[in-house]
Amino acid sequence: MRHRTFAALIACSFLIIANTGPAAAAGQKPIYKVDSVAASIQGRKLTIIAAGAVSTGGWTKARLRLKSHKPEADTQEYEFVATPPPPDAMVVQVLIPVTTTLVTKLPPYGVTQIKVDADSNSTTADIAH
Repeated sequence: MRHRTFAALIACSFLIIANTGPAAAAGQKPIYKVDSVAASIQGRKLTIIAAGAVSTGGWTKARLRLKSHKPEADTQEYEFVATPPPPDAMVVQVLIPVTTTLVTKLPPYGVTQIKVDADSNSTTADIAH
Protein backbone atom coordinates (compact mmCIF):
# COMPACT_ATOMS: atom_id res chain seq x y z
CA MET A 1 0.00 0.00 0.00
CA ARG A 2 2.82 2.43 0.85
CA HIS A 3 4.54 1.62 -2.43
CA ARG A 4 1.40 2.61 -4.40
CA THR A 5 0.98 5.82 -2.43
CA PHE A 6 4.62 6.74 -2.99
CA ALA A 7 4.34 5.95 -6.72
CA ALA A 8 1.19 8.10 -6.97
CA LEU A 9 2.95 11.01 -5.25
CA ILE A 10 5.91 10.75 -7.62
CA ALA A 11 3.58 10.67 -10.65
CA CYS A 12 1.69 13.75 -9.41
CA SER A 13 4.96 15.58 -8.82
CA PHE A 14 6.05 14.94 -12.40
CA LEU A 15 2.72 16.24 -13.70
CA ILE A 16 3.00 19.40 -11.63
CA ILE A 17 6.58 20.03 -12.76
CA ALA A 18 5.72 19.30 -16.39
CA ASN A 19 2.81 21.75 -16.34
CA THR A 20 4.65 24.71 -14.82
CA GLY A 21 6.91 25.43 -17.81
CA PRO A 22 4.35 25.93 -20.59
CA ALA A 23 1.90 27.64 -18.23
CA ALA A 24 4.52 30.18 -17.22
CA ALA A 25 5.48 30.83 -20.83
CA ALA A 26 1.83 31.13 -21.87
CA GLY A 27 1.29 33.80 -19.19
CA GLN A 28 3.93 36.08 -20.65
CA LYS A 29 2.74 39.22 -22.42
CA PRO A 30 4.49 41.93 -24.44
CA ILE A 31 6.09 44.63 -22.33
CA TYR A 32 4.84 48.22 -22.74
CA LYS A 33 7.73 49.60 -24.82
CA VAL A 34 11.20 48.81 -26.09
CA ASP A 35 13.79 51.60 -25.83
CA SER A 36 16.95 50.09 -27.29
CA VAL A 37 18.34 46.97 -28.92
CA ALA A 38 21.93 45.92 -29.58
CA ALA A 39 22.91 42.78 -31.48
CA SER A 40 26.34 41.32 -32.08
CA ILE A 41 28.01 38.10 -33.09
CA GLN A 42 30.47 36.86 -30.50
CA GLY A 43 32.23 33.66 -31.44
CA ARG A 44 29.59 31.42 -32.98
CA LYS A 45 26.68 32.95 -31.04
CA LEU A 46 24.31 35.87 -31.53
CA THR A 47 23.96 38.12 -28.48
CA ILE A 48 20.96 40.46 -28.23
CA ILE A 49 20.56 43.01 -25.44
CA ALA A 50 17.21 44.79 -25.19
CA ALA A 51 16.00 47.49 -22.80
CA GLY A 52 12.49 48.78 -22.35
CA ALA A 53 9.78 49.44 -19.79
CA VAL A 54 6.71 47.83 -18.28
CA SER A 55 3.70 49.94 -17.32
CA THR A 56 3.49 48.87 -13.66
CA GLY A 57 5.52 47.19 -10.99
CA GLY A 58 5.35 43.45 -10.43
CA TRP A 59 6.45 42.20 -13.86
CA THR A 60 8.99 39.36 -13.85
CA LYS A 61 10.96 37.05 -16.14
CA ALA A 62 11.58 39.45 -19.03
CA ARG A 63 12.88 37.67 -22.13
CA LEU A 64 12.98 37.77 -25.92
CA ARG A 65 10.72 35.33 -27.74
CA LEU A 66 11.60 34.44 -31.34
CA LYS A 67 8.87 35.12 -33.90
CA SER A 68 8.53 33.11 -37.10
CA HIS A 69 11.11 34.00 -39.74
CA LYS A 70 10.47 34.40 -43.45
CA PRO A 71 13.36 32.80 -45.38
CA GLU A 72 13.79 35.79 -47.70
CA ALA A 73 13.75 38.41 -44.90
CA ASP A 74 16.92 40.21 -43.82
CA THR A 75 15.44 40.90 -40.38
CA GLN A 76 14.89 38.37 -37.61
CA GLU A 77 12.09 39.40 -35.23
CA TYR A 78 11.68 38.89 -31.50
CA GLU A 79 8.93 39.86 -29.08
CA PHE A 80 9.98 41.43 -25.75
CA VAL A 81 7.76 39.68 -23.18
CA ALA A 82 7.50 39.33 -19.41
CA THR A 83 5.16 37.81 -16.85
CA PRO A 84 2.69 40.43 -15.56
CA PRO A 85 1.68 40.66 -11.91
CA PRO A 86 -1.46 38.78 -10.80
CA PRO A 87 -4.68 40.74 -11.46
CA ASP A 88 -5.31 41.23 -7.73
CA ALA A 89 -1.75 42.38 -6.91
CA MET A 90 -1.17 45.89 -5.60
CA VAL A 91 1.52 47.45 -7.80
CA VAL A 92 3.02 50.87 -8.36
CA GLN A 93 1.57 52.64 -11.43
CA VAL A 94 4.76 53.92 -13.05
CA LEU A 95 7.02 52.91 -15.94
CA ILE A 96 9.61 50.44 -14.66
CA PRO A 97 12.76 49.77 -16.73
CA VAL A 98 13.49 46.15 -17.74
CA THR A 99 16.38 44.61 -19.63
CA THR A 100 17.16 41.19 -20.99
CA THR A 101 20.03 39.49 -22.76
CA LEU A 102 19.65 36.56 -25.14
CA VAL A 103 22.57 34.45 -26.32
CA THR A 104 21.44 32.12 -29.10
CA LYS A 105 22.55 30.38 -32.28
CA LEU A 106 23.57 32.41 -35.31
CA PRO A 107 20.69 33.78 -37.39
CA PRO A 108 19.88 32.32 -40.82
CA TYR A 109 22.08 33.32 -43.75
CA GLY A 110 21.23 36.81 -45.03
CA VAL A 111 19.88 38.18 -41.76
CA THR A 112 21.55 41.52 -41.03
CA GLN A 113 19.12 43.08 -38.54
CA ILE A 114 17.25 42.23 -35.35
CA LYS A 115 13.82 43.74 -34.69
CA VAL A 116 12.31 43.68 -31.20
CA ASP A 117 8.58 44.28 -30.81
CA ALA A 118 6.78 45.52 -27.69
CA ASP A 119 3.13 46.41 -27.09
CA SER A 120 3.40 50.04 -28.20
CA ASN A 121 6.45 50.10 -30.48
CA SER A 122 9.38 48.25 -32.01
CA THR A 123 13.09 48.90 -32.48
CA THR A 124 15.52 47.55 -35.07
CA ALA A 125 19.29 47.19 -34.80
CA ASP A 126 21.97 46.08 -37.24
CA ILE A 127 23.94 43.00 -36.20
CA ALA A 128 27.51 44.07 -35.35
CA HIS A 129 30.29 41.68 -36.31
